[in-house]
Amino acid sequence: MKTALNLALRAALLGAIVGALLAAVAVAQEEPSHFDKGVQLADQGDWAGAKAEFVQVLEAQPNDPAPLSWLGYVCYQLKENDEAIGYLKRALAKNPNAPTDRNNLGNAYFAKGDLTAAEASYRQALEQKPDYFEARHNLANVYARQEKWANAFNEYNRAIALNDKDAEARRDFGRALERFGDTAKAIREYAAALALVGQDKELSTALGTLYLRQQDLEQARKQYQAALKADEGIFEAQLGLGIVSYSQGQYQDALPHLQKAAELDPKQVLPHHYLGLTYAAMHQLDEAQQACEAALAISPTDAESLNNLGWVLFEKGDYEAALARFREAAQSRTGFFEPALNIALTLEQAGEREAALVQWQRLVKEFPSRASAHCGLANAYQDAKRMDDALAEYLISLDTDATNVEAHNNVGLIYLDRGSLQEAEQHFKEALHINPKYVYALNNLGVVFEKRNQPEEAIKRYQQALEIDPNYEHAKQNLARLKPAAPGGGG
Repeated sequence: MKTALNLALRAALLGAIVGALLAAVAVAQEEPSHFDKGVQLADQGDWAGAKAEFVQVLEAQPNDPAPLSWLGYVCYQLKENDEAIGYLKRALAKNPNAPTDRNNLGNAYFAKGDLTAAEASYRQALEQKPDYFEARHNLANVYARQEKWANAFNEYNRAIALNDKDAEARRDFGRALERFGDTAKAIREYAAALALVGQDKELSTALGTLYLRQQDLEQARKQYQAALKADEGIFEAQLGLGIVSYSQGQYQDALPHLQKAAELDPKQVLPHHYLGLTYAAMHQLDEAQQACEAALAISPTDAESLNNLGWVLFEKGDYEAALARFREAAQSRTGFFEPALNIALTLEQAGEREAALVQWQRLVKEFPSRASAHCGLANAYQDAKRMDDALAEYLISLDTDATNVEAHNNVGLIYLDRGSLQEAEQHFKEALHINPKYVYALNNLGVVFEKRNQPEEAIKRYQQALEIDPNYEHAKQNLARLKPAAPGGGG
């Protein structure tokens, strides 16, 4: 909290306030060495030494508010808050018109967690001195601690209007905005604070985390690097830079930062979690498995880690073990879509198609708004030759996600097989509008034109597919068949 010895405070505590002038002069005459030494030691941060000096001043002049004020301030710095409150109350009883003492009294109450008394003290300070920046800032902090956001933001703005060069007020305002969930404004205040101080590893780390939250990866990287340049031992910055590098596909760059974060705080799950993801992306499956198991050793029921370990085991071909992990993940967190999806995919890969179909049906019931669930069920129906059901699920998935090129292509194939060439053409073209290099839709659109006896258009599409993928056999075969003008087939 703000306790800076501004000119008003120094004047008050040195006896410059008219009401205490004679007493302060008397103290200076009687015990000048103790008072002056107390001030000097306080300026040097030797709070215990300063307290001893001011106690002697008070013993010699018990009715003087100046040593009481100093003792309140010094005891607060020593975290002796009950003593601080006692001295400051005595000082205010002798000199009620002392906004600095009221601000410092508020600080002692705040440190004790008595926010109601702290708020009252800051308000009284502001009644006596409306332009008192420190009291205004401290009152804002009280409201932020109480999550009275409208009041807090109003007081922060009023404090900054009084002194827009104070980095601490900007930082505290940023913290409050971050807790409130207004990331953009929190970034604004943190950046303003950082501009005032030039360099600050904590502010840079906080900014990096907020930029990461906004997926502004380059700005996050810049801030994390600035923090680590000042101190390589910042856990949050090492972890954040590792996550940024992983998110950008820079896996080799991510590894040392994630490893360092795991070293700095071995009990944190996230470094191991992202190490698992990074190793898996590099197809270093043994290392990925070890990282996932390390995460689970810290938090055995962590659903993300269970799901990730399941996926590593899936990639290693151990479908039985993968299924066990996916099922644990799904049980650990209700409504966790990914492991439920992975169960269906694993059952399919293991050749258990009936069980996979049941899982897809369960998935669609539990997650009706997930396009991938409907698409997966449609694929399962298509494999089971249940084309009406497949078509219905594909269309539902496209209602949810119209950008799914695979679904458009498969719908087009069903319509093509039924002779509905216009509908087939519409879906193949929609797939190509989303991804002009989707060779399957190019080939299948060629088949539509071939069935319409438009060989030149068909040849054009087959050739376009082969320009993208010269090894695409369906397009090769269809193009070769067109030379004797024979009908083609779908791909």
